Amino acid sequence: MSNNYQALGEYTAYKMQARDAFRRRHVIANNLGVELQRLAERADKQIDADEASAQIREIAAAEKEAHAALARANQAAPLCGQQELTAAMLLNERI
Repeated sequence: MSNNYQALGEYTAYKMQARDAFRRRHVIANNLGVELQRLAERADKQIDADEASAQIREIAAAEKEAHAALARANQAAPLCGQQELTAAMLLNERI
């Protein structure tokens, strides 16, 4: 079996991009959740709707990027003998 180094390079690059985007999505969503919890617990605190909307847009953009990169990595996977990936695998990956 010959190695397809171009496909392996693409797989690795897209895997890293997807992992980073999924993690970014996780961090932003977690921070927004914490902020919303604080809001729920404090009647004197007001929501900054513009900031919350901006964070939701960041979450959506990271998610879109992550899924696109994941799809590209999985297209390259069989060409270089690597396993197909899932979002859960990338979020739980220790690097």
